[in-house]
Amino acid sequence: MTRITHDGQSFSIDNRRVWLVGAGIDYARVPPDMWADRIAAAKQAGFNTVVTTCPWLVHEPRKGRYVFDGFGNVRRFVELCIEQELYVGVKVGPYVGGSYDGGGLPSWLREIASISLRDGGPLFMERVSLYLRKLIGEFSNLQVTSAKPGGVIFVQAEQSWHCTNDDLAESYLAEINRHIRENGVYVPIFTANGLWIDTPGTVETWTGWDGLLSNLRQLRVIHPDRPRVVSSLEIASPVVWGEEPPPQRDADAIVHRVAQVLAAGAQPMLAGFHGGTNFGFLGGRMPGGPDRFVATAAAPGTLLGEGGARSAKYERVKRIMTFASHFGFVFAELDTDYQPVTLAVDQIGGEDAASRRKRCGGPAVVPLRGAQGRVVFLFGEPGVTDQAATLLLDNGLPLTIHMGDQWVTWLLLDVDLGGRGRLDYCNLRPFALIDRSILVLYGPEKSPAHLSINESAMETTVPTGAKPRVIRHGDMTVVICNEQQIDATYIAGSRVYVGADGLDASGQPLPKPGFTHITVIGGQGEETQTQRAAPIVKAPPTIRLDTWGYVSCSGYVDGSNPRFASIAGPETLDACGTPSGYGWYRVQFKSASAAKRLCAVPDIGQRLHLYVDGDPMGIAGTGPGAMGNFFELKVGKGEHVAVGLADHTGRFSGGNDFGRRKGWFGHLFAVKPVKASRPKIESGEPISPLSVRPFILGQSETRLTSDQQIVWSFEHRRKTPIIIHVHNVEAYGAFLLNGTPVTWYAGATGETAMRFVVQADDSSPFKRGRNELRFAPDPDCVNGLDAMMKSLALYECVENLTEGGSWGFARWEAPPVGQFASPGRGGPKVSKGQPGWWRTTFTPKPSTVPAWFDTEGLSKGQVYLNGHNVGRYFTATATGARVGPQRCLYLPESWLKPGEENEIMVFDEHGFDPSKTRIEYRVRGEFEV
Repeated sequence: MTRITHDGQSFSIDNRRVWLVGAGIDYARVPPDMWADRIAAAKQAGFNTVVTTCPWLVHEPRKGRYVFDGFGNVRRFVELCIEQELYVGVKVGPYVGGSYDGGGLPSWLREIASISLRDGGPLFMERVSLYLRKLIGEFSNLQVTSAKPGGVIFVQAEQSWHCTNDDLAESYLAEINRHIRENGVYVPIFTANGLWIDTPGTVETWTGWDGLLSNLRQLRVIHPDRPRVVSSLEIASPVVWGEEPPPQRDADAIVHRVAQVLAAGAQPMLAGFHGGTNFGFLGGRMPGGPDRFVATAAAPGTLLGEGGARSAKYERVKRIMTFASHFGFVFAELDTDYQPVTLAVDQIGGEDAASRRKRCGGPAVVPLRGAQGRVVFLFGEPGVTDQAATLLLDNGLPLTIHMGDQWVTWLLLDVDLGGRGRLDYCNLRPFALIDRSILVLYGPEKSPAHLSINESAMETTVPTGAKPRVIRHGDMTVVICNEQQIDATYIAGSRVYVGADGLDASGQPLPKPGFTHITVIGGQGEETQTQRAAPIVKAPPTIRLDTWGYVSCSGYVDGSNPRFASIAGPETLDACGTPSGYGWYRVQFKSASAAKRLCAVPDIGQRLHLYVDGDPMGIAGTGPGAMGNFFELKVGKGEHVAVGLADHTGRFSGGNDFGRRKGWFGHLFAVKPVKASRPKIESGEPISPLSVRPFILGQSETRLTSDQQIVWSFEHRRKTPIIIHVHNVEAYGAFLLNGTPVTWYAGATGETAMRFVVQADDSSPFKRGRNELRFAPDPDCVNGLDAMMKSLALYECVENLTEGGSWGFARWEAPPVGQFASPGRGGPKVSKGQPGWWRTTFTPKPSTVPAWFDTEGLSKGQVYLNGHNVGRYFTATATGARVGPQRCLYLPESWLKPGEENEIMVFDEHGFDPSKTRIEYRVRGEFEV
């Protein structure tokens, strides 16, 4: 069997050192027919490894039902990477984060009685063990250690387990690793837990964006026997409905961070090479607010756009990634004990890098050395081009470096060029070494070039225009490009193509706009010029979709639809067999009087469209257009039918409100405020948060809550439940009732809101008479106590309106095609304000330009293309108030049928007319540059 080992610097496969340069591509967010294209784009950008995530909810959407085809065909995805001669890193979880619904955990887990997530409980670990056995079995014989060597070079367990609880880590993290090993994994196991906990037998990796050079140097001290890896260098953030898109990180900032990773002797993995799409209901929810639901475009701003377009970032980052992988043999054998004193290259102590450069007089120089030579990084003033610095070499030779359009650069000294010679020095940036015979360098046009191979010096200038300078120097062919040319340079086999816009599926160069020819360079220095002008790609005209068929949901809204089946009472969507999507609930109840009541539905998912006797009452819950969980409701005396459309908006993908349930799983109450004493801050006994529950992100066994605590007291002499309600408070901490911890409030690490129902029974510390409620904040949140005192409110559940009612549930599903008819004269009447289904057809022309569905004029809902669920849209509220920011949904090319009739189906929650929608053709998504 092939063996993979490691020392403190790099991994080795049968004593052959390897250096990993990773690109994140999640197969679950890319249509399978397009996997090969996205993987090829990663290889052409210089990456030698693809890192992919396995969302458990994709592979086991229902308990015991495993899916490893279609979007879940992880084995085929790995095989495609191997075909491209790439290594693969597989993140198996079980929790994976990544803005997935529930962090990738299937929602049915919460239906298992007494289960707890991510903390080693036996019920959870039983399901984890079964899942990992199935999942790992799909790719276990595709590891680099297999008899027929494959590509899987590491497996990552869990993600961001930021809690210090040693006993729990032993029963959870160590158990996951045991299951991974017992199921046939022989490659290294990575962890990414921010050094909160150390799991023996694993390689702990770093994640993050800031302070990379300094943090990775510290990691070398903490774990001197393990290679340094940045397993998630997040270069893009998810878009959230109702918020402005997050600022995008530009190419220079990404290159700067990658250079910091390499300058620390670490291996970079870009988590956002290609963000992909949250098709269907794949998107989750971000902590830090009451309604931060992830949009359908998974992460705009990545190197490869949602529709597959290569951004300007792609070309710029390709420079350093190609360098890192081609000269990985130098990095793999660096001296781990050599960490010389340098200028800091990131913000330290409030002084930014630019200020330090001005004060210290020049770029920060970070030298590295090892058995295969030396690497020098120069970090210049951010945002400034055409910087220069003169280095003094060991032999006294001054070497002037012109940084050109980059404010970070790198050079090699005393490096063996694969047995064909030794690069003594060079003032140009190294790009690639091909077939041990071609050395590709680049720099600013017209700048002087100085290099020496085998102590034979050479001087020239960097060319202008589109044609590179090709020089035969000893046994090496040296290709010198300017910065424009290097961004149009691609490598296939033993050839270099300059003037290309990538390679096609057969490995042939594609012509690049602005270049009249492609220069092809082989190992002996020959040049051939392919006279191919880049074709002018014209996008097809916009297709306006103004003829639609319609099906009303009025039979569901008024509860008359025969598809409603009886259920015992309020239930979660999962308990009703609906792990994702919407669900229709119906309850027939009796009102003893006709009065306007203050009502609450504390036990729902995030949004519930509520109708009584067919009339809309509003949306209970959170998010744009919702009325909250407390609202006024007027019903007459007698029998009534309440219907709720539960919306699966996405569960938290991380944070401390993780694992919330979905649907309408509690009763409708009439409530009234409970008068409590004026809150006061007083000293109290600190408690351990881990006594409330054993796993809380950001907490440790030695960290106690503050002794500055808020105290309320209230009288309650009935047996009715009490609701503790908090809204929009960022401070987090423990709530205690009569001295007993009852819940951990997540604050900014979760929803920033809470509806906690306290039952008046023997299982609760709640008692009839005087009660004391206390909030013990985390020590970092003492300044947020004022907001908690102003926000917290208590409500008594004075009447359970739906207790004893007759409950029913109906699946949410598209109507048959034959039911759609044109609304208007002689057709169905559009039910204003009610959910409705719409359908149209169109015939697209063949095009290489991606298509996008513009949801203008719609409210909120789902879009289907030829039966494929394209994803969510949230264009406007029921009143027409704009939400966004995403308006256009990507229509994958492999789902379109050019020259044939295609079907678009839309479910709109408020029945908005789709006649303003259209299909547009453009290269990039609306947030991509």
